[in-house]
Amino acid sequence: MTMMRADETSMASIDETHAKRNALMDALEQAGIATRQGTHAVHTLGHYREKYGYRAEERMGAYACDRLSLALPLYAGMTDDEQDYVIEKLQELHAKE
Repeated sequence: MTMMRADETSMASIDETHAKRNALMDALEQAGIATRQGTHAVHTLGHYREKYGYRAEERMGAYACDRLSLALPLYAGMTDDEQDYVIEKLQELHAKE
């Protein structure tokens, strides 16, 4: 997946990369690896949008983090084999790009 700095982004590049992130999440899900969005940009949530009139493009760094972050499995009981499996799948998927 392409890495980008939040201060070098545009709405179009964020949305394009967001689609790639979601495709990665889908591929990992098919391999039995649960993922989720890594963080949320509070200013894009309904309450804040409506109350304060925020637009996504007003906080591009936060918006980029919201749309591009990815949380991988990580928990105290995760075995070395499980960690290796996640790493192997990420490497396989990256090699296909």
